[in-house]
Amino acid sequence: MSVFDIKPAIAGGIAIFTASVVALHLRKSNRKPGPETFPGPKPDFLLGNIRQFPRSHWKDVFKAWKDEYGDVVHLGMPGTSILILNRWEDAEELLAKRANIWSGRPPNRLVNELMDFNWSILQIQPSHPFYEMRKVFRKVLGPNAVGDYDRLIEGASQELVKDLASFSGDPLALLQDSIGKVIVTISYGEDLWRKQGKQLVQTNMDGIDLVAHVFAGVWLVNFIPITRFLPSWFPGLTFPTVGKRGRDIFQKIRYSPFGAVKDAIDRGEADFSVISKYIEDPEISQEFLRDATAMMYFAAVDTTSTGLINFIYHMLMFPDVQKKVQKELDDVIGRGNAPNMASIQTAKYLKATWQESLRLLPPVATSVPHFSQSEDHWKGVYIPKGTLILSNISWMLRDPRLWGEDSTDFKPERFLPEFNPRANELKDVESSVFGFGRRICPGRYLAERNGIVYAAAILSAYDIVPPSGGPIPTSVEFTPGQFLRPLNLNVHFAPRK
Repeated sequence: MSVFDIKPAIAGGIAIFTASVVALHLRKSNRKPGPETFPGPKPDFLLGNIRQFPRSHWKDVFKAWKDEYGDVVHLGMPGTSILILNRWEDAEELLAKRANIWSGRPPNRLVNELMDFNWSILQIQPSHPFYEMRKVFRKVLGPNAVGDYDRLIEGASQELVKDLASFSGDPLALLQDSIGKVIVTISYGEDLWRKQGKQLVQTNMDGIDLVAHVFAGVWLVNFIPITRFLPSWFPGLTFPTVGKRGRDIFQKIRYSPFGAVKDAIDRGEADFSVISKYIEDPEISQEFLRDATAMMYFAAVDTTSTGLINFIYHMLMFPDVQKKVQKELDDVIGRGNAPNMASIQTAKYLKATWQESLRLLPPVATSVPHFSQSEDHWKGVYIPKGTLILSNISWMLRDPRLWGEDSTDFKPERFLPEFNPRANELKDVESSVFGFGRRICPGRYLAERNGIVYAAAILSAYDIVPPSGGPIPTSVEFTPGQFLRPLNLNVHFAPRK
Protein backbone atom coordinates (compact mmCIF):
# COMPACT_ATOMS: atom_id res chain seq x y z
CA MET A 1 0.00 0.00 0.00
CA SER A 2 1.22 3.44 -0.87
CA VAL A 3 0.59 6.21 1.60
CA PHE A 4 -1.08 8.06 -1.26
CA ASP A 5 -4.01 5.64 -1.25
CA ILE A 6 -4.42 4.76 2.44
CA LYS A 7 -7.82 3.08 2.88
CA PRO A 8 -10.00 2.92 5.97
CA ALA A 9 -9.50 -0.84 6.10
CA ILE A 10 -6.27 -0.37 8.05
CA ALA A 11 -7.92 0.26 11.37
CA GLY A 12 -5.00 -0.52 13.62
CA GLY A 13 -2.63 1.53 11.49
CA ILE A 14 -3.87 4.81 12.94
CA ALA A 15 -2.87 3.82 16.45
CA ILE A 16 0.55 2.65 15.27
CA PHE A 17 1.00 5.80 13.23
CA THR A 18 0.09 8.03 16.17
CA ALA A 19 2.59 6.21 18.36
CA SER A 20 5.28 6.78 15.69
CA VAL A 21 4.53 10.51 15.60
CA VAL A 22 4.68 10.73 19.39
CA ALA A 23 8.06 8.97 19.36
CA LEU A 24 9.28 11.36 16.67
CA HIS A 25 8.14 14.33 18.77
CA LEU A 26 10.00 13.02 21.78
CA ARG A 27 13.13 12.58 19.67
CA LYS A 28 12.87 16.14 18.35
CA SER A 29 12.46 17.47 21.88
CA ASN A 30 16.08 16.48 22.52
CA ARG A 31 17.43 18.59 19.65
CA LYS A 32 20.25 21.02 20.26
CA PRO A 33 19.32 24.71 20.26
CA GLY A 34 19.04 26.41 16.90
CA PRO A 35 16.55 27.33 14.17
CA GLU A 36 13.95 24.62 13.74
CA THR A 37 14.40 23.95 10.05
CA PHE A 38 14.35 25.38 6.52
CA PRO A 39 11.16 26.75 4.92
CA GLY A 40 8.79 24.52 3.00
CA PRO A 41 5.14 23.65 2.37
CA LYS A 42 2.91 23.73 5.43
CA PRO A 43 2.54 20.20 6.81
CA ASP A 44 -0.71 18.48 7.77
CA PHE A 45 -1.29 17.33 11.34
CA LEU A 46 0.21 13.84 11.80
CA LEU A 47 0.70 13.25 8.05
CA GLY A 48 3.29 15.97 7.55
CA ASN A 49 3.83 16.75 3.85
CA ILE A 50 2.76 13.35 2.51
CA ARG A 51 -0.22 14.80 0.64
CA GLN A 52 1.88 17.55 -0.96
CA PHE A 53 4.67 15.27 -2.14
CA PRO A 54 4.36 14.90 -5.93
CA ARG A 55 3.32 11.60 -7.47
CA SER A 56 4.81 12.66 -10.81
CA HIS A 57 6.51 15.64 -12.49
CA TRP A 58 8.89 16.06 -9.56
CA LYS A 59 11.01 18.60 -11.37
CA ASP A 60 8.07 20.93 -11.95
CA VAL A 61 6.82 20.73 -8.37
CA PHE A 62 10.34 21.11 -6.96
CA LYS A 63 10.92 24.14 -9.20
CA ALA A 64 7.70 25.76 -7.93
CA TRP A 65 8.78 25.11 -4.34
CA LYS A 66 12.22 26.53 -5.09
CA ASP A 67 10.62 29.73 -6.40
CA GLU A 68 8.44 30.01 -3.28
CA TYR A 69 10.74 28.83 -0.49
CA GLY A 70 14.31 29.26 -1.74
CA ASP A 71 17.38 27.14 -2.39
CA VAL A 72 16.72 24.66 0.45
CA VAL A 73 13.18 23.30 0.86
CA HIS A 74 12.11 21.27 3.89
CA LEU A 75 9.45 18.57 3.92
CA GLY A 76 8.33 16.67 6.99
CA MET A 77 7.45 12.99 6.75
CA PRO A 78 6.47 10.61 9.57
CA GLY A 79 9.75 9.59 11.14
CA THR A 80 12.07 11.66 8.93
CA SER A 81 12.68 14.98 7.20
CA ILE A 82 13.53 15.71 3.59
CA LEU A 83 15.71 18.53 2.31
CA ILE A 84 15.50 19.43 -1.38
CA LEU A 85 18.68 21.15 -2.59
CA ASN A 86 18.35 23.53 -5.53
CA ARG A 87 21.84 25.05 -5.49
CA TRP A 88 24.84 23.22 -6.96
CA GLU A 89 27.23 24.54 -4.32
CA ASP A 90 24.96 23.25 -1.55
CA ALA A 91 24.95 19.75 -3.04
CA GLU A 92 28.74 19.82 -3.30
CA GLU A 93 29.06 21.06 0.28
CA LEU A 94 26.88 18.37 1.84
CA LEU A 95 27.21 15.38 -0.49
CA ALA A 96 30.89 15.74 -1.42
CA LYS A 97 32.67 17.78 1.26
CA ARG A 98 30.62 16.25 4.09
CA ALA A 99 30.41 12.82 2.51
CA ASN A 100 31.24 11.16 5.83
CA ILE A 101 27.79 12.32 7.05
CA TRP A 102 25.71 12.34 3.85
CA SER A 103 26.68 9.17 1.94
CA GLY A 104 24.01 6.91 3.41
CA ARG A 105 20.89 5.62 1.75
CA PRO A 106 17.46 5.90 3.40
CA PRO A 107 16.24 2.65 4.98
CA ASN A 108 13.68 1.80 2.31
CA ARG A 109 12.17 -1.36 3.76
CA LEU A 110 10.15 -2.14 0.67
CA VAL A 111 13.22 -2.05 -1.59
CA ASN A 112 15.84 -3.40 0.79
CA GLU A 113 13.94 -6.05 2.70
CA LEU A 114 10.80 -7.05 0.84
CA MET A 115 12.42 -6.78 -2.61
CA ASP A 116 15.79 -8.05 -1.26
CA PHE A 117 17.77 -5.36 -3.06
CA ASN A 118 19.93 -4.25 -0.13
CA TRP A 119 23.00 -5.95 -1.65
CA SER A 120 23.09 -3.56 -4.62
CA ILE A 121 25.60 -0.74 -4.84
CA LEU A 122 22.61 1.54 -5.42
CA GLN A 123 21.14 0.80 -1.99
CA ILE A 124 23.89 -0.56 0.24
CA GLN A 125 25.14 1.63 3.07
CA PRO A 126 28.79 2.80 3.13
CA SER A 127 30.52 -0.28 4.47
CA HIS A 128 33.11 -2.87 3.50
CA PRO A 129 30.87 -4.43 0.78
CA PHE A 130 30.11 -0.97 -0.64
CA TYR A 131 33.79 -0.05 -1.00
CA GLU A 132 34.68 -3.50 -2.32
CA MET A 133 32.07 -3.24 -5.08
CA ARG A 134 33.28 0.24 -6.00
CA LYS A 135 36.79 -1.21 -6.19
CA VAL A 136 35.48 -3.77 -8.69
CA PHE A 137 33.93 -0.99 -10.79
CA ARG A 138 37.15 1.06 -10.71
CA LYS A 139 39.20 -1.92 -11.82
CA VAL A 140 36.77 -3.10 -14.49
CA LEU A 141 35.15 0.13 -15.77
CA GLY A 142 37.42 2.87 -14.43
CA PRO A 143 39.17 5.44 -16.63
CA ASN A 144 42.21 3.19 -17.05
CA ALA A 145 40.17 0.14 -18.10
CA VAL A 146 37.15 1.39 -20.01
CA GLY A 147 39.09 1.85 -23.27
CA ASP A 148 39.36 -1.95 -23.50
CA TYR A 149 35.74 -2.02 -24.66
CA ASP A 150 35.98 0.62 -27.39
CA ARG A 151 35.95 -1.85 -30.28
CA LEU A 152 32.86 -3.54 -28.89
CA ILE A 153 31.09 -0.20 -28.47
CA GLU A 154 32.12 0.96 -31.95
CA GLY A 155 30.93 -2.28 -33.54
CA ALA A 156 27.60 -2.10 -31.72
CA SER A 157 27.11 1.52 -32.79
CA GLN A 158 27.54 0.50 -36.43
CA GLU A 159 25.02 -2.30 -36.01
CA LEU A 160 22.60 0.29 -34.68
CA VAL A 161 23.31 2.51 -37.68
CA LYS A 162 22.20 -0.36 -39.94
CA ASP A 163 19.04 -0.88 -37.87
CA LEU A 164 18.18 2.81 -38.18
CA ALA A 165 18.34 2.86 -41.99
CA SER A 166 15.28 4.87 -43.10
CA PHE A 167 13.70 4.24 -39.69
CA SER A 168 10.79 6.45 -38.64
CA GLY A 169 9.25 6.61 -35.18
CA ASP A 170 10.60 6.45 -31.65
CA PRO A 171 14.07 4.83 -31.61
CA LEU A 172 14.25 4.39 -27.82
CA ALA A 173 13.71 0.60 -27.89
CA LEU A 174 16.46 0.18 -30.51
CA LEU A 175 18.85 2.26 -28.40
CA GLN A 176 18.08 0.27 -25.25
CA ASP A 177 18.54 -3.05 -27.05
CA SER A 178 21.85 -2.00 -28.58
CA ILE A 179 23.33 -0.59 -25.38
CA GLY A 180 21.95 -3.52 -23.42
CA LYS A 181 23.80 -5.88 -25.72
CA VAL A 182 27.05 -4.00 -25.10
CA ILE A 183 26.66 -4.14 -21.31
CA VAL A 184 25.61 -7.79 -21.17
CA THR A 185 28.45 -8.80 -23.49
CA ILE A 186 31.01 -6.86 -21.43
CA SER A 187 29.67 -8.31 -18.19
CA TYR A 188 29.00 -11.93 -19.14
CA GLY A 189 30.32 -12.55 -22.63
CA GLU A 190 29.00 -12.89 -26.15
CA ASP A 191 28.00 -16.52 -25.66
CA LEU A 192 25.64 -15.69 -22.81
CA TRP A 193 24.27 -12.77 -24.83
CA ARG A 194 23.33 -15.16 -27.66
CA LYS A 195 21.68 -17.62 -25.27
CA GLN A 196 20.07 -15.37 -22.65
CA GLY A 197 20.72 -11.77 -23.64
CA LYS A 198 17.21 -10.74 -24.62
CA GLN A 199 15.69 -12.27 -21.49
CA LEU A 200 18.34 -10.68 -19.26
CA VAL A 201 17.77 -7.25 -20.82
CA GLN A 202 14.03 -7.58 -20.23
CA THR A 203 14.55 -8.69 -16.62
CA ASN A 204 16.84 -5.73 -16.00
CA MET A 205 14.38 -3.31 -17.59
CA ASP A 206 11.61 -4.74 -15.41
CA GLY A 207 13.82 -4.19 -12.37
CA ILE A 208 14.64 -0.60 -13.33
CA ASP A 209 10.97 0.20 -13.95
CA LEU A 210 9.94 -1.34 -10.63
CA VAL A 211 12.61 0.49 -8.62
CA ALA A 212 11.68 3.79 -10.31
CA HIS A 213 8.01 3.15 -9.48
CA VAL A 214 8.79 2.40 -5.83
CA PHE A 215 11.15 5.38 -5.43
CA ALA A 216 8.47 7.69 -6.85
CA GLY A 217 5.96 6.66 -4.17
CA VAL A 218 5.66 7.04 -0.41
CA TRP A 219 4.94 3.57 0.97
CA LEU A 220 3.28 2.84 4.28
CA VAL A 221 5.68 0.02 5.18
CA ASN A 222 8.61 2.44 5.07
CA PHE A 223 7.07 4.59 7.80
CA ILE A 224 5.23 1.97 9.84
CA PRO A 225 7.52 -1.09 9.71
CA ILE A 226 5.15 -3.35 11.64
CA THR A 227 2.72 -3.32 8.68
CA ARG A 228 5.07 -5.68 6.84
CA PHE A 229 3.69 -8.45 9.07
CA LEU A 230 0.12 -7.91 7.89
CA PRO A 231 -1.09 -10.80 5.70
CA SER A 232 -0.89 -10.20 1.96
CA TRP A 233 -4.67 -10.67 1.64
CA PHE A 234 -5.31 -7.73 4.00
CA PRO A 235 -7.69 -5.30 2.24
CA GLY A 236 -5.89 -2.50 0.40
CA LEU A 237 -2.34 -3.86 0.70
CA THR A 238 -0.23 -3.63 -2.45
CA PHE A 239 3.35 -3.53 -1.16
CA PRO A 240 3.56 -7.32 -0.47
CA THR A 241 2.88 -8.02 -4.15
CA VAL A 242 5.39 -5.38 -5.22
CA GLY A 243 7.95 -6.80 -2.79
CA LYS A 244 7.55 -10.37 -4.06
CA ARG A 245 7.83 -9.32 -7.68
CA GLY A 246 10.98 -7.34 -6.93
CA ARG A 247 12.52 -10.24 -5.01
CA ASP A 248 11.93 -12.59 -7.95
CA ILE A 249 13.48 -10.12 -10.42
CA PHE A 250 16.57 -9.31 -8.37
CA GLN A 251 17.28 -12.92 -7.45
CA LYS A 252 17.49 -13.66 -11.20
CA ILE A 253 19.66 -10.62 -11.93
CA ARG A 254 22.03 -11.40 -9.07
CA TYR A 255 22.55 -15.13 -9.48
CA SER A 256 21.43 -16.49 -12.87
CA PRO A 257 23.91 -14.98 -15.40
CA PHE A 258 26.85 -15.21 -12.99
CA GLY A 259 26.07 -18.87 -12.36
CA ALA A 260 25.85 -19.60 -16.08
CA VAL A 261 29.26 -18.03 -16.79
CA LYS A 262 30.85 -19.71 -13.77
CA ASP A 263 29.61 -23.10 -15.00
CA ALA A 264 31.08 -22.35 -18.44
CA ILE A 265 34.41 -21.42 -16.81
CA ASP A 266 34.41 -24.70 -14.86
CA ARG A 267 33.85 -26.58 -18.14
CA GLY A 268 36.59 -24.59 -19.88
CA GLU A 269 34.09 -23.14 -22.36
CA ALA A 270 33.78 -19.51 -21.26
CA ASP A 271 34.51 -16.65 -23.65
CA PHE A 272 35.86 -13.22 -22.69
CA SER A 273 33.87 -11.23 -20.16
CA VAL A 274 34.35 -9.32 -16.93
CA ILE A 275 33.45 -12.48 -15.01
CA SER A 276 35.86 -14.77 -16.85
CA LYS A 277 38.68 -12.20 -16.71
CA TYR A 278 38.45 -11.37 -13.01
CA ILE A 279 36.96 -14.43 -11.32
CA GLU A 280 40.42 -15.66 -10.28
CA ASP A 281 41.73 -12.20 -9.37
CA PRO A 282 43.06 -12.47 -5.79
CA GLU A 283 42.11 -8.83 -5.10
CA ILE A 284 38.41 -9.41 -5.83
CA SER A 285 36.10 -11.84 -4.07
CA GLN A 286 33.65 -13.78 -6.24
CA GLU A 287 30.75 -12.45 -4.17
CA PHE A 288 31.60 -8.80 -4.81
CA LEU A 289 32.43 -9.51 -8.46
CA ARG A 290 29.02 -11.18 -8.85
CA ASP A 291 27.11 -8.32 -7.21
CA ALA A 292 29.03 -5.50 -8.92
CA THR A 293 28.61 -7.11 -12.34
CA ALA A 294 24.89 -7.60 -11.71
CA MET A 295 24.60 -3.84 -11.27
CA MET A 296 26.47 -2.83 -14.43
CA TYR A 297 23.26 -2.85 -16.44
CA PHE A 298 21.58 -0.59 -13.87
CA ALA A 299 24.59 1.72 -13.88
CA ALA A 300 24.71 2.27 -17.63
CA VAL A 301 21.81 1.30 -19.87
CA ASP A 302 18.89 3.51 -18.91
CA THR A 303 20.99 6.63 -18.32
CA THR A 304 22.87 6.15 -21.62
CA SER A 305 19.79 5.39 -23.73
CA THR A 306 17.93 8.31 -22.14
CA GLY A 307 20.89 10.61 -22.78
CA LEU A 308 20.95 9.48 -26.42
CA ILE A 309 17.22 9.87 -27.04
CA ASN A 310 17.45 13.38 -25.58
CA PHE A 311 20.40 14.13 -27.87
CA ILE A 312 18.37 12.92 -30.87
CA TYR A 313 15.48 15.13 -29.74
CA HIS A 314 17.76 18.17 -29.61
CA MET A 315 19.16 17.42 -33.07
CA LEU A 316 15.61 17.27 -34.40
CA MET A 317 14.69 20.56 -32.76
CA PHE A 318 17.93 22.38 -33.67
CA PRO A 319 18.91 21.38 -37.24
CA ASP A 320 21.50 24.19 -37.46
CA VAL A 321 23.41 22.63 -34.56
CA GLN A 322 23.04 19.21 -36.17
CA LYS A 323 24.65 20.45 -39.37
CA LYS A 324 27.58 21.97 -37.44
CA VAL A 325 28.23 18.66 -35.68
CA GLN A 326 28.04 16.77 -38.98
CA LYS A 327 30.47 19.15 -40.67
CA GLU A 328 32.93 18.72 -37.81
CA LEU A 329 32.63 14.93 -38.01
CA ASP A 330 33.19 15.03 -41.77
CA ASP A 331 36.34 17.08 -41.20
CA VAL A 332 37.63 14.91 -38.34
CA ILE A 333 36.84 11.36 -39.51
CA GLY A 334 36.15 11.82 -43.20
CA ARG A 335 32.75 11.70 -44.91
CA GLY A 336 31.33 8.19 -44.98
CA ASN A 337 33.80 6.74 -42.46
CA ALA A 338 32.66 5.04 -39.26
CA PRO A 339 33.71 7.06 -36.21
CA ASN A 340 35.71 5.50 -33.42
CA MET A 341 36.72 6.78 -30.02
CA ALA A 342 40.21 7.73 -31.15
CA SER A 343 39.00 9.68 -34.18
CA ILE A 344 36.45 11.80 -32.31
CA GLN A 345 38.76 12.93 -29.50
CA THR A 346 39.26 16.25 -31.29
CA ALA A 347 35.58 16.74 -32.14
CA LYS A 348 35.09 19.62 -29.70
CA TYR A 349 31.75 20.80 -31.03
CA LEU A 350 30.30 17.28 -30.82
CA LYS A 351 31.46 17.08 -27.20
CA ALA A 352 29.98 20.51 -26.42
CA THR A 353 26.67 19.55 -28.05
CA TRP A 354 26.53 16.32 -26.04
CA GLN A 355 27.17 18.28 -22.82
CA GLU A 356 24.54 20.87 -23.67
CA SER A 357 21.97 18.15 -24.34
CA LEU A 358 22.74 16.54 -20.97
CA ARG A 359 22.52 19.94 -19.29
CA LEU A 360 19.07 20.84 -20.58
CA LEU A 361 17.70 17.30 -20.33
CA PRO A 362 19.64 15.27 -17.76
CA PRO A 363 18.56 11.61 -17.79
CA VAL A 364 17.22 11.89 -14.22
CA ALA A 365 15.45 14.88 -12.71
CA THR A 366 16.71 14.44 -9.15
CA SER A 367 19.44 12.46 -7.47
CA VAL A 368 18.95 9.13 -5.79
CA PRO A 369 18.28 10.10 -2.14
CA HIS A 370 21.18 10.58 0.25
CA PHE A 371 20.71 9.99 3.97
CA SER A 372 22.54 11.48 6.94
CA GLN A 373 24.32 8.93 9.12
CA SER A 374 24.87 11.42 11.94
CA GLU A 375 23.59 14.84 12.96
CA ASP A 376 24.85 17.96 11.21
CA HIS A 377 24.75 21.74 11.58
CA TRP A 378 24.49 23.75 8.36
CA LYS A 379 23.54 27.34 7.61
CA GLY A 380 22.67 27.81 11.26
CA VAL A 381 20.19 24.94 11.27
CA TYR A 382 20.43 21.73 13.28
CA ILE A 383 19.90 18.72 10.99
CA PRO A 384 19.15 15.48 12.85
CA LYS A 385 20.52 12.09 11.95
CA GLY A 386 18.28 10.31 9.47
CA THR A 387 17.49 13.32 7.28
CA LEU A 388 17.03 12.62 3.57
CA ILE A 389 18.41 14.81 0.77
CA LEU A 390 17.21 15.11 -2.81
CA SER A 391 19.29 17.17 -5.26
CA ASN A 392 17.15 18.96 -7.84
CA ILE A 393 19.53 18.28 -10.72
CA SER A 394 17.20 19.49 -13.47
CA TRP A 395 17.07 22.97 -11.89
CA MET A 396 20.78 23.12 -11.02
CA LEU A 397 21.63 22.55 -14.68
CA ARG A 398 19.40 25.49 -15.70
CA ASP A 399 20.27 27.82 -12.84
CA PRO A 400 21.04 31.23 -14.42
CA ARG A 401 23.48 31.95 -11.57
CA LEU A 402 25.70 29.22 -13.07
CA TRP A 403 24.83 29.22 -16.75
CA GLY A 404 23.90 32.84 -17.48
CA GLU A 405 20.69 34.54 -18.50
CA ASP A 406 20.46 32.26 -21.54
CA SER A 407 20.48 29.17 -19.28
CA THR A 408 17.30 27.74 -20.86
CA ASP A 409 18.64 28.10 -24.42
CA PHE A 410 20.23 25.20 -26.30
CA LYS A 411 23.65 26.67 -26.97
CA PRO A 412 26.63 24.27 -27.24
CA GLU A 413 28.98 27.22 -27.76
CA ARG A 414 28.79 27.99 -24.03
CA PHE A 415 31.27 25.12 -23.47
CA LEU A 416 33.82 26.35 -26.02
CA PRO A 417 36.44 28.91 -24.88
CA GLU A 418 36.62 30.50 -28.32
CA PHE A 419 32.95 31.56 -27.91
CA ASN A 420 32.65 31.84 -24.13
CA PRO A 421 35.51 33.26 -22.05
CA ARG A 422 33.98 31.57 -18.97
CA ALA A 423 33.78 28.14 -20.55
CA ASN A 424 36.56 26.68 -18.41
CA GLU A 425 34.78 27.87 -15.26
CA LEU A 426 31.54 25.99 -15.97
CA LYS A 427 30.51 23.06 -13.82
CA ASP A 428 31.09 19.49 -14.95
CA VAL A 429 27.69 18.56 -16.38
CA GLU A 430 28.45 14.86 -16.71
CA SER A 431 29.56 14.69 -13.09
CA SER A 432 26.27 16.09 -11.78
CA VAL A 433 24.21 13.80 -14.00
CA PHE A 434 25.85 10.80 -12.33
CA GLY A 435 25.58 12.07 -8.76
CA PHE A 436 27.73 13.65 -6.08
CA GLY A 437 30.40 12.52 -3.64
CA ARG A 438 30.99 8.89 -2.75
CA ARG A 439 27.70 7.84 -4.37
CA ILE A 440 28.60 9.06 -7.86
CA CYS A 441 27.66 6.37 -10.38
CA PRO A 442 30.61 3.99 -10.81
CA GLY A 443 29.57 3.18 -14.38
CA ARG A 444 29.84 6.78 -15.55
CA TYR A 445 32.97 6.32 -17.67
CA LEU A 446 31.40 3.56 -19.74
CA ALA A 447 28.13 5.50 -20.07
CA GLU A 448 29.97 8.62 -21.25
CA ARG A 449 31.99 6.62 -23.78
CA ASN A 450 28.94 4.81 -25.08
CA GLY A 451 26.95 8.00 -25.46
CA ILE A 452 29.49 10.03 -27.42
CA VAL A 453 30.41 7.16 -29.80
CA TYR A 454 26.76 6.39 -30.55
CA ALA A 455 25.97 10.08 -31.09
CA ALA A 456 28.86 10.40 -33.55
CA ALA A 457 27.88 7.21 -35.41
CA ILE A 458 24.27 8.32 -35.84
CA LEU A 459 25.05 11.85 -37.03
CA SER A 460 27.80 10.66 -39.37
CA ALA A 461 25.32 8.44 -41.18
CA TYR A 462 21.97 10.24 -40.93
CA ASP A 463 20.08 13.48 -40.97
CA ILE A 464 17.60 13.47 -38.08
CA VAL A 465 14.42 15.03 -39.47
CA PRO A 466 10.65 14.97 -38.96
CA PRO A 467 8.92 12.04 -40.71
CA SER A 468 7.43 12.51 -44.17
CA GLY A 469 9.02 15.91 -44.62
CA GLY A 470 6.80 17.45 -41.95
CA PRO A 471 7.62 20.54 -39.88
CA ILE A 472 9.77 20.52 -36.78
CA PRO A 473 7.36 20.05 -33.84
CA THR A 474 6.64 23.13 -31.77
CA SER A 475 6.33 21.10 -28.56
CA VAL A 476 7.03 17.56 -27.35
CA GLU A 477 5.60 15.85 -24.29
CA PHE A 478 8.05 14.43 -21.76
CA THR A 479 7.85 11.57 -19.31
CA PRO A 480 6.30 12.51 -15.96
CA GLY A 481 8.62 10.37 -13.81
CA GLN A 482 12.21 10.56 -12.69
CA PHE A 483 13.70 9.72 -16.09
CA LEU A 484 13.49 12.77 -18.35
CA ARG A 485 12.96 11.88 -21.99
CA PRO A 486 10.44 12.67 -24.73
CA LEU A 487 7.33 10.54 -24.90
CA ASN A 488 6.87 8.79 -28.26
CA LEU A 489 9.46 10.86 -30.09
CA ASN A 490 8.71 10.71 -33.81
CA VAL A 491 11.79 11.15 -36.00
CA HIS A 492 13.12 9.92 -39.33
CA PHE A 493 16.71 8.87 -39.99
CA ALA A 494 17.41 9.96 -43.54
CA PRO A 495 20.68 8.64 -45.02
CA ARG A 496 22.97 11.58 -45.68
CA LYS A 497 23.47 12.29 -49.36
